[in-house]
Amino acid sequence: LFSDSMQQASQLGYCEVVPVVGIGGIHAGNAREVLAAGAAGIAVIGAVAGAKDPSGAVRELRALVDRFHEEAR
Repeated sequence: LFSDSMQQASQLGYCEVVPVVGIGGIHAGNAREVLAAGAAGIAVIGAVAGAKDPSGAVRELRALVDRFHEEAR
């Protein structure tokens, strides 16, 4: 669903004008897919608040986003 929305936004040129951030139901298991669909970044609440180790969840997500952007260069 998100990738369909991102594809539509890209076709209309929105992603080139305004950075798009993925939000809603994002976690370490799908964050890369959200970024690959064209999101400039991710916003998470449940993935951190519901984690047994919230600090570890933040570190994992941050590392995932950083790796994605490094690979995209």
